[in-house]
Amino acid sequence: MQTPVPVEHYAFARDRLADAKPVIFSRESLPQGAVAELKELSEGPLRHVMMFPLVVGGVGFGAVTFETYEQPSSSAMEAFGMIGELFSSAIDRERKDRELGERLRFEEALSDISARFVLDTGEPLDSTVLDALGSVGRALGFDRVSLFELTEGAKYFALTNEWCADGIPAFGTTTGLDIDEKAA
Repeated sequence: MQTPVPVEHYAFARDRLADAKPVIFSRESLPQGAVAELKELSEGPLRHVMMFPLVVGGVGFGAVTFETYEQPSSSAMEAFGMIGELFSSAIDRERKDRELGERLRFEEALSDISARFVLDTGEPLDSTVLDALGSVGRALGFDRVSLFELTEGAKYFALTNEWCADGIPAFGTTTGLDIDEKAA
């Protein structure tokens, strides 16, 4: 992936794409206000740019861009728009699949944790808590999950249990984190 370009450089294209509208222009017929776009287009060999928004739920989140030397036909433009819709659908499906997978891992971890606390496994509570913290951390993709207890009149946090992913250093036996000092 190339270095991202700040969108404020291309305000005309950004605004149209954010409104889920295509951006279509050529070197000869550039809309007023498309200053950066004109500069970019005039520096290269291509003369025509078509940017079709990637849209999910009515919100533009990117674009598929076609550039060419020759003026594209109206049927080609229609096809480009359909390709943008196809990419939008594929990206949306991938996002939803990832979200469902995360939700499923969390629910499985939650079910496992609930069963451990409800059933008397004979394990010491600290061991059960550590396993539960690890299940949550792994399911949600965190590197550290810690359990703190308020002590001494709710003035201090005391670390009671902690799970860390491989390679992540533990807090250890931190005691007496003064709440008032941390808030200042």
